[in-house]
Amino acid sequence: QSIQDMINDLDLDNLADINLSMSTSFKDALQTAVKLKLKGTDFDELERTAEIKINAMNQATNFEIDGTDDAMMAMVKVSDVGHQLIDEAATFSDVLLKLSEENDNLAVAKEDRDRTVEQINHITQ
Repeated sequence: QSIQDMINDLDLDNLADINLSMSTSFKDALQTAVKLKLKGTDFDELERTAEIKINAMNQATNFEIDGTDDAMMAMVKVSDVGHQLIDEAATFSDVLLKLSEENDNLAVAKEDRDRTVEQINHITQ
């Protein structure tokens, strides 16, 4: 099988449908992070293809096919960027979770303050 056939046989559709629009809504960000996390195996498969299949083809052809090293590097780089994207999305979701928790704490503190002000007004009247 030629390197072109091998690349054509790769199922990149799973990688192409990654939605990159990140919302500031925690729920949306979390769902995006989960979807990206599920794509991790696709990036792993891409890297394994580069490292194992193309390397095996190189050995079988006595390294006579030009450009296989560039194809391997490109595939590994795409895999690395994919994993980095997954990590960044997870970090983003963690930050939004913390902000959401702090927003809840702030709402409770405001309610406590309002109750306290009401009680002080009631006592001073």
